[in-house]
Amino acid sequence: MCTVIDVSRSAFYEWLKKPLTKTEQEDRELAEKIKQLFFDSRCTYGHRRIKKKLRKKGTKCSNDRIRRLMKQVHLVATIKKELIRRKRFKTRSWARLAVIDHILWYNSERIHSYLDDMSPMEFEQQYYNNMRLTAA
Repeated sequence: MCTVIDVSRSAFYEWLKKPLTKTEQEDRELAEKIKQLFFDSRCTYGHRRIKKKLRKKGTKCSNDRIRRLMKQVHLVATIKKELIRRKRFKTRSWARLAVIDHILWYNSERIHSYLDDMSPMEFEQQYYNNMRLTAA
């Protein structure tokens, strides 16, 4: 392999032992957070929604960095990769259960840009809290 890339063996093994830079270490940690959010979103969130979720959790980074890391770890979210287009069901009852599960996830966890990047349940809770404060 060293002859193919035109590098001495000692230089190659020295390179392997080299510690990660601060940026490389941060990228690895951020990639793990991105993977977790991606799978928590049922593989539907792209870089924009993942960025919004990361910001809510206190991690700031650019869309480009998130996009680059998603490509590196092979996470690809397509436009509207939702429930029905992804699965086939053996029976109607299985389909009903999947739809109910999807509705519960959609209302409790999926963030919506038109709700200020909150889930419908978070938005509703904030709305009623504001109503209580204005009534008091």
